[in-house]
Amino acid sequence: MDISISPRRAFQIGFIICTLLAGVYLALFMLSIGLSGTGAGDTAELEIYIGQGSLRVEHEGNEFRDDSGFSDGSGTYRYDRAWDESNESVSKNFVVEGGKGTIYDRDITFISGSGTNRLYRVTNIEGDYESSVETTFEFNMSESTVTINVGDGIAKLDLRVMRKSDHGPATIEEVQAYGNFTMRSYYNLSAEEQKAAVNQDPLAFCFALDQDNILDDTVPDAIYIAPVGYKMIDGKLVKE
Repeated sequence: MDISISPRRAFQIGFIICTLLAGVYLALFMLSIGLSGTGAGDTAELEIYIGQGSLRVEHEGNEFRDDSGFSDGSGTYRYDRAWDESNESVSKNFVVEGGKGTIYDRDITFISGSGTNRLYRVTNIEGDYESSVETTFEFNMSESTVTINVGDGIAKLDLRVMRKSDHGPATIEEVQAYGNFTMRSYYNLSAEEQKAAVNQDPLAFCFALDQDNILDDTVPDAIYIAPVGYKMIDGKLVKE
């Protein structure tokens, strides 16, 4: 059976097909723009290897800062950061071989999020050393993992964790170490914990204890020690 289509009908069918294909292509194009704008975000990467010499690297930011380097040795530094309007992730790896133990042989990392500041200070690195940092910052969550390994070397560690409150920062964890050591620190904090930390009064226990003492009639208001050779009678000092 022969099927014949007039030129006018063929033009109409071709026009409809082209219009549909153009709509499909436009929808795919808009979808690709939306995905790249919300998912990919911005990235920054840095990787440097020193065979023999000195190195110093600094990064500044609201949630992550670091100051790492060595005076005379070899090592590797790698830094990767990805962020968009509501999320941010940072990873860092620092390796030192043959550190000299000076003030320039150091690895300082500052992490902030969910009302808690974490400061890791490793100084006077001598010999071999390696550290890694993995952090994630979201609108209602802050997560971080820090590992430190002083292999066959020596270093000094000062770790301080501070939580924000209505009366200023309060130290909730403090660690000091020297010599050959390994360490892993992990935090997963939420916005609810941040709200609780801000509303918590670090001196509430002291106020409650003081109030209990005031209301307790058996607790004296004060204790007075009389000088040698005197005694207290009816609130007056009397010489014995």
